[in-house]
Amino acid sequence: DALHARALGTPPPALCLPVGLAAPADAMHGLFSRFRRLEDGSQHAGVAPNHPFLRPVRLTCVAESVASVAEVSAALQQALTQCTLLASQANGIKNSGCIRVALLEHLFTAVIPLPLPLDLLERPTRCFWHTARVGFLEQAGLVRLVGALAQHYAAASLCLTLNREHDGARIVTLACMAALLDALLRLQAADLPSLLSRHYAGAVGEPSAPFGFDAGGFVEESQSLKLVAPELAVARAMLLDYFQSVRRAAGVSRRLFGWEQPGGFGEGELALVGQLASEIGLGDDGRADERARMLTGESAELVTLFPELATCRDLAFLLKLLMTPTADGLPQRKRWRISDARLVWAHSAKGSGLTVRGFGREIDPGFVEARADRPAGISSWLPFGGRGGGA
Repeated sequence: DALHARALGTPPPALCLPVGLAAPADAMHGLFSRFRRLEDGSQHAGVAPNHPFLRPVRLTCVAESVASVAEVSAALQQALTQCTLLASQANGIKNSGCIRVALLEHLFTAVIPLPLPLDLLERPTRCFWHTARVGFLEQAGLVRLVGALAQHYAAASLCLTLNREHDGARIVTLACMAALLDALLRLQAADLPSLLSRHYAGAVGEPSAPFGFDAGGFVEESQSLKLVAPELAVARAMLLDYFQSVRRAAGVSRRLFGWEQPGGFGEGELALVGQLASEIGLGDDGRADERARMLTGESAELVTLFPELATCRDLAFLLKLLMTPTADGLPQRKRWRISDARLVWAHSAKGSGLTVRGFGREIDPGFVEARADRPAGISSWLPFGGRGGGA
């Protein structure tokens, strides 16, 4: 009937279904009744999992340019917030590590101004950081943000595949953070100058002299880096000028965290700790092991009063770690968390000396000594270097 109605172009007849539970014989299928499930099986289903709710990541909140210290602080804080969102949602956001690395590289090489050399004649009028007027809390906040972002960057960069381009960008970006931290520690707050800043900048008078980062390893490692972005090349040139001026201002005995002696702190770090301990009345009797314990935080009085000192120590070590001349010296490639990049320090006067734990293992502070086995000025990516070309 339905086919006949279609041929005539008329509506098909109404379908009459049986009323009741009995089904017609042509609708019966033998042995199929065993597939029927009459009981309710919802109690076996369990609780439905909650779908992850992704919080929005707004990279545009990070400023493209800054004109004041307040704007620098806001940009750093926004960058830290977005990096935390990306890291905590790495399972739901693709390429989380790449995005964090790209964000921080752009922020520190193209947005935040780098300090000019300490002995430049135009520095009093042209240097962004020399002319900046900051308060004590603002200075401490900037140091804290730079240290936190350095840990984020170290953890994110070690998630990526090693190659020459990334190696150059990583070293230059961390060196920018170190130069910025050095400049921040030299600032004298307008309301309450920090004792650490006064001693670091040599502003306490004779016989004190300025301190500074020992970035000699950066000068050697950056000679043959493959820099694929113009801002990286400009930043490297500015960093070389700045660190050379720091070396001229700070004598050999006043240079910090050069790790010239494996298994312990150098003369510069211990001298700075001694001056600060004397300033606040902490007796150390001139013993190097007691000063080393103050710097590791095992004797917590000093780093509690001056947390910027611990930030300076950790950032300098991360820079040295990621400049290690052999790929075997780097932590393994995996999805590291920010807590993995937090360094734990200990010092033993009778044991192995200084020990550092981070990235799930114990890191030898004397790893930079391996650089002496390589010809000066030769890239570590060459065949007789240590990194071997990268994956």
